[in-house]
Parts: sequence; structure tokens; C-alpha cells
Amino acid sequence: MKLKIKLPLLFSLIFVILSVSFFLYLRSYAFEAIIYHAEEVKNSFDKENQLLASKIMANGSGDSTVFASMDELGNENITISLYDRDMTHLIHQGGHVDSTLLHTSWHPVSDHSGRLQYFIKVERNLKIRDFTMPTFVIKTITILLISLAILFVLLTLYFHKLITNPIHLLNRRLSIVALSSSLPLLAVRRNDEIGMLYGHVAQMEARIQTARREQTDLIGVIAHDLKTPLTSINGFLELMRTHRQLQEEQKEEYIHLIEKKAGQMTDILQQFSHYAKSEMQLQHLSMFPIPMESLYVSLASEYDAELSGYDHELIWSHSFKAGDFIVGNETALRRVFANLFSNCVRYGNKEELTIRMNGHMTSKKIIIAIEDDGVGVPEADLPRIFDLFYTVDHARQSEKGGTGLGLASCKSIIERHGGSIEGYRANSGGLGIVIELPVDKE
Repeated sequence: MKLKIKLPLLFSLIFVILSVSFFLYLRSYAFEAIIYHAEEVKNSFDKENQLLASKIMANGSGDSTVFASMDELGNENITISLYDRDMTHLIHQGGHVDSTLLHTSWHPVSDHSGRLQYFIKVERNLKIRDFTMPTFVIKTITILLISLAILFVLLTLYFHKLITNPIHLLNRRLSIVALSSSLPLLAVRRNDEIGMLYGHVAQMEARIQTARREQTDLIGVIAHDLKTPLTSINGFLELMRTHRQLQEEQKEEYIHLIEKKAGQMTDILQQFSHYAKSEMQLQHLSMFPIPMESLYVSLASEYDAELSGYDHELIWSHSFKAGDFIVGNETALRRVFANLFSNCVRYGNKEELTIRMNGHMTSKKIIIAIEDDGVGVPEADLPRIFDLFYTVDHARQSEKGGTGLGLASCKSIIERHGGSIEGYRANSGGLGIVIELPVDKE
């Protein structure tokens, strides 16, 4: 699962769990604690009010004495009212509470014979601090802080395992990546962004090692391809230096051979220079929408006429429509097909060669296949035919004048267009090449 989905789901789950837990806590404990505390406060006030009423009646039995006690004990927080025994007529009131939040209690007053004489009504001003529950609040805050601390530790460990540690390991690996040595295979069994990052780094390391191998191969191929003609040139020069009595015809022949070998060296260097220049141009290749039908018909018509001049035949077909487009560089793509058809003719080793080209489109890509009925390529060599400088038959390659750069150049151009190119053994026995390019849906 992707992190952009996993993390929101994780935090949503945490929010739901905390909300449900807090609700259950309030329902099972907090509400009962609040009700119990309120009952305690009420009972406490009732006892205080009862003592207050008893104190008033204990100060004397005359009305004047009772009234004086009520005036003395009443204030802005407590109102003491004296009613008759029917609780309908207010006899006297001491103090005055100016509040709508009151605690009220009634207390009967009897004379010495036990006969009901008065009712004392005590009204007490209630304040928020009367209902504060320090123990409950502290306990609630403590539970909340402990829960948050545990959640913080768990999230820290989880994110360390999920994100921090993999990135740390990847940074440590990147710090020791070098051209000169290869590292153990980088693998991770994850399908999220971290797994994709590991995969991209593994691809990068593979490209670095491939670049290193290609650089080494480049030096080796250049040295090998230049060594043979250079050895011949040195040999002919040595002959001419040691055999000064050579006839003019022999000298002319040796000079001609030296010029031929020098021309081969120049041609090799030009091919390498052209390849290097093409690779540099690929980095800044301009891309435009290209109508696939017109490009395909143009290529087929061009090479149909060209191949007929070699007594070869091109059979082509397609199912492209006027609205099928790709985004690419037409000049570079034409160079790909030029290399492929040239490769067919050069290495087909057949006087009358038949080449088949078919193109069609799927919902996501353009597919073009080119097959010939020449000698083909051994199955074991197919995976490597697009490698830089790779040749199936070195002797034949040298004879035909190739350097192993043509198919490698095709691969670079196709990959620059976001596509792929592969080789396979055709049903006719020759070499088959399939090209896949992404469709432009605009």
C-alpha cells in the first residue's frame, strides 16, 4: 500500500480509536464521577445549611433574637428566609443572593413541645469552583498524557521502521556507491514509495555499473579496432624501410594498402565520434506530437523503394488511424528505422531478402515489429544484441565494417522516447525486432 494512502488511514484509525476510547471513558467513569461529586456537594451544602438553621434557632427563641441571627449570618452569598409553617408567608429575610445559580434547602423548626413552628429556607450562591473535581481532573489529564506518550512512542518506533531506518540505510548505501566496485543486490519487499525508491536506486546502480562496463568496453573496442590496421601500417612501413630495393609497383601497392588501413582507422573514429555526438544530442532532444499513420506510411514507402534496388522485398501493413499520435522526435525515430533496415540488409546474408513490417496500436502503446528471413541471431545472443559494442560474429562484423553501435543507438533513442525495443527469433528464422512507444492521448 502506498504511503500516501497508508498514513492518512493510520491517522484516521488513531483518531477513531482515541475518540471511541474517550467516549467510553466518559460514559463509564466520568459521568458517574461527576454525578457522585455533585451529590457530595449537595449533601455538604445540606449539612452546612442544617447547621446554619440550628445555629439560628440556638441563639434564642424570641422573634427578635431569631431575626437578628438571620441578619448576622445572611450576606451576599447566603439568603436566609423565615416562613410560617404553611410555607406561604415570608416572615423575615436575612442577606440577599443576587444569582440565578442557587442551592436551596428547607429546614423545619419546632418549639420545645415538638410542634412545627417555622420553616427556614437557606439559599446559597453556587460558584464554578464548588463543582471542581481536582482528583477527577488530575486523573483524566494523567490518563490523557500517558495515552499520548504511549502513542508518541509507538508512532516514533513505527515511523522509524517504516521510513527513517530505510532512508538511513539507503543514504548510507548511496554514500559508498562507486564506479569501481559493485554492491550486493539491493532488494526490498515493499510496494509503497519507499519500495519504489529502493527500486529506482537499484536501477541507478545498475546503470552506473553498465556505464562503467561500457566505458571499459569502449576503450577495449577502440584499441582492438585500431590495433589491426595500425599493425598492418607499421608492418608495411617496416617492409619499405628494410627493403629499399623494392620495385615501384610494390611500393605503390604498399602505399595503397597503408592508405586503405588509414582510411579504415578514420572510418572507425568517425563512427565512434558520431555515436558520442548522437548520445549527447539525445539529452536535449525536442519532442513534438507525430501522426503515426503518416510517419509509418512514409517509412514503409521509402524503404520499399530502397530495398527493391537490392532485389529485396518489403511487405508491410498497419492498422493506424488518423488520430493516432506519439510524442517524439521524427528525425531520431527515422534514424532508428534506418539502422534497423541497414542491419537487415548487411547481416541478412541472403541475396533475395524478405522483410516484413507490421504496426498496430493498443490502448496504451504503439507496437511496430520488423522481421527478416535472413540467417538470424542465435537465441543465446538475442538478449545482448542492443548492448554497446556487442557483436554476434566478430569476424563477420569486421568484414562488414560494423562497430556494434547501430542497435545500441536504436535502444538509446527508443528509451529516450519512453519506449522499449527487443529482439526475438522470427518465424521465418531470421531476426525480429519489436518496438513499443507510449501513445499520446492528448
